[in-house]
Amino acid sequence: MKCLNKSKHINLNSKATRIAAFSVATAVFVGAATTVLAENHGELSRQDSEYSLEQDSYYPSYSSEDDNYTAPGDDNEYTGESEIPGDEDKESSAPDKDSDSDSDEDKEYEDSDSDDEDSDSDDEDSDSDDEDDNSDYDEEKDEDEEEDEDLYLLPGVTNTNPVIDYVLLEDITVDFGEVVRIVEGGSVTGTIFVNAGGELHLEDGGAINGTVILSGFGALLEMNGGVISGQGRGVQVESGARFNQHGGNISNNTADIGGGVLVSGAGSVFNMNDGIIAGNTAIGTAGSLGGGVKVADGATFNLHGGVIEGNTAQSGGGVALTFGSTFNMAGGQVSGNDSVSLGAGVRVSGSAFVMSGGEISRNAGNGVHLNDTAPTFEMIGGTIAHNQGRGIAAATIGSAVTMSGGTISNNNDGGVQVAGSFTMSGSALIDNNRAAAGAGVNLVGENANFNMGGGVISNNVAMSNGGGVSAPNGTFNMSGGSLQNNTAGHGDDIFVPESNYSNVNLA
Repeated sequence: MKCLNKSKHINLNSKATRIAAFSVATAVFVGAATTVLAENHGELSRQDSEYSLEQDSYYPSYSSEDDNYTAPGDDNEYTGESEIPGDEDKESSAPDKDSDSDSDEDKEYEDSDSDDEDSDSDDEDSDSDDEDDNSDYDEEKDEDEEEDEDLYLLPGVTNTNPVIDYVLLEDITVDFGEVVRIVEGGSVTGTIFVNAGGELHLEDGGAINGTVILSGFGALLEMNGGVISGQGRGVQVESGARFNQHGGNISNNTADIGGGVLVSGAGSVFNMNDGIIAGNTAIGTAGSLGGGVKVADGATFNLHGGVIEGNTAQSGGGVALTFGSTFNMAGGQVSGNDSVSLGAGVRVSGSAFVMSGGEISRNAGNGVHLNDTAPTFEMIGGTIAHNQGRGIAAATIGSAVTMSGGTISNNNDGGVQVAGSFTMSGSALIDNNRAAAGAGVNLVGENANFNMGGGVISNNVAMSNGGGVSAPNGTFNMSGGSLQNNTAGHGDDIFVPESNYSNVNLA
């Protein structure tokens, strides 16, 4: 933004300036003339005499008849007696001398008038130049005001509620106390930085072709509609910021981790109530996690509605959790996602996943995959179904899965695989899954531990062993619930080899 300053200049050619300078010269001249007069006429006594010199008094004239000084063209008059003791004849000689001076002074006065006319003409030209300068200044000022209207949402703005309904091709920053709205017809191509205490609202018909970075407590993105697409990661939420998605589409974004959304840091929260996160990618290295959403370092993701679908990653195609983060799923869908290795739907690593509703379905691998250090998954409700891999794969020794409600069904590589601990109770249902072995529940490794206190395992089909439960090793304790209508080559409801009888306790 331009800043224009009009400096004030003194015009040395102006009439007022020349008059002031000429008046000073006149005062000097009168003083000198008086001194000469005193020298020519002997001792001159001037008691209580004064000079009055106005701005338009160029040369004073002296009259011998009344001893007065008179400024030509001036109505004001100053009188004062001037006595020369001892010789009165000398007093009469002064007027003759002044008479000659008067003639010269009249001529000079006329010349001065002529000069003043030229000066006035110069002043008019100068005034004209000043008017041109002012005109230029006004035009520049108008241009700046127009620029201000276009740039009012840039850093340092004073308008705290701007609306973007036009195309903006540059990065912008939203600072503390500012609220920026992108509405229908408005789009920003570039990065939008929302700092602590700033708010960004994306409405229906608005578009962001770039990344939104929310940083600091109080930084907020409210996405009610619109599209975030196509320039790196979609949204990054960090350092205690918050992102609420109520609608709209986050699509076709790419990053090494968290292609659609990355939420990281304690206190950072992503609430998804509706909308779509689709077609995003996190591919590049073995650590490329979370094609749709990556949650890390103590952050929280709450999914209440909307769809996370068609995203791809090395691991965790739909959602990936790492390093003490939390995922609460009460609704919505994680569907149709893919991964190169682990967890096409949701990958949980050293974090906690609680599912009370919603659906994890039709992913190209496992619906939920737990690995690395101490991951946990609690299923209270919802559905995990129609995945190409297992419904749940708890593949690490330290993993812990509890299921008190919800349904795991119609998965192509079994319902639940357990390498750590699995506790089943309440109204939980594992039904109609297919696998080579352990179609309902498959214990893998001597550290596997399955405690069944309730729920139903039914209608599952295994090609070889254990249609309902396969326990070739590990521990199986059944104190409640039921196994029914399962089918397998060996052990329809439960398969336990003789070598592991001691580790199986049936109620």
